[in-house]
Amino acid sequence: MYEINGNLDTEEGLENYQLFSQTVAKIWSYFSKYVEKKEMNLIDLYIDNATEYSGYTPVTTPVFGKYLIIKLHIKPSDGGEKIAYQFAHELMHFVFFIKYGFKKSRAGDEEEGICSAAALIILHELYPHVFKQYETYVKRLEYIGYREGADIAKKVKYQLDELIKMI
Repeated sequence: MYEINGNLDTEEGLENYQLFSQTVAKIWSYFSKYVEKKEMNLIDLYIDNATEYSGYTPVTTPVFGKYLIIKLHIKPSDGGEKIAYQFAHELMHFVFFIKYGFKKSRAGDEEEGICSAAALIILHELYPHVFKQYETYVKRLEYIGYREGADIAKKVKYQLDELIKMI
């Protein structure tokens, strides 16, 4: 189960809150087809959006070994595809926490590649009109772990269930 920060739905919050919450629900539902419901509910998940001084975002942060916070970096002008891209990447980190617990090692190249691949798979499936644009973006990223996501997504034929088996 997840909860979106209620402050995002206020006058000072996120202008595109409805799109934000609908997209998060859509991606959560898509992942739920491939990760058992009981596993998706093992760890409480809170979803927030970055403010000006939030530090590095998007990010998935464990808190007190009890729950996770996914903080995205969405602006009012961003569309559903950017929300989906960021959330799918971070939600795959959540799947790693489900499998390995709060004591899992810090995300390295392999985990980041798989998470990048998850984001591309979601775009390939749900937002095909922007897929090539994001695939090109990923292939040009400086960090090799992220860049490898494009090859991993292709290797698993853009199938999320096959990607999850790699964890």
